[in-house]
Amino acid sequence: MGTFARSRADFWRVQDIGASWNKPPSSLSEPQLQEVVGEVVRAAQTLLQSDTELLADGTIDLHTAKVALSTVWRRTGEALRGNALSAEAVIDTSDMLDLLDQVREVDSYLQESCLARRDNAFKVARIALSRLGHTSSVAALIDQALPSLCELGFDRVILSRICDCSWVVKAMCVPTDPEWASEIVQVGQEHPNP
Repeated sequence: MGTFARSRADFWRVQDIGASWNKPPSSLSEPQLQEVVGEVVRAAQTLLQSDTELLADGTIDLHTAKVALSTVWRRTGEALRGNALSAEAVIDTSDMLDLLDQVREVDSYLQESCLARRDNAFKVARIALSRLGHTSSVAALIDQALPSLCELGFDRVILSRICDCSWVVKAMCVPTDPEWASEIVQVGQEHPNP
């Protein structure tokens, strides 16, 4: 079963002899997340002898990972309680308990990843807003606002106004293609959209 499949007895034996506690990383990268969740899901499908797809389209992101782990937890608990639909044959409950340990460990990684992403999002927003707070004119605000919004996660930002019932482009920011942004602004100013 891999990295997370150590037996409960071995895990606690290591802890009891004074060895340092294994601390999960502060967060997982997307490939690591996909790997550890995929490992738990494959182990669950083998152990629970389930044909049910726990990851419908194979996509593993934070949401689908949480759903899959919750499903594994629930079905494993049902199998341990004797639900024949959750597992055809439970020969040894230690495998089931190891699977539950895996789910808890990966779930803690997911929680840390969620917190790290949220903390990073707040940090980016704080930095962007602090830049806007130092502007002294409307023109400077516009110059700073568009790139700041892109830093918040937008791939492009457009600023426009309504003038004589027409939509007129004033400025645009596309960090990956500033030339295209300039073209859009030029075309938008030359041909306002009614």
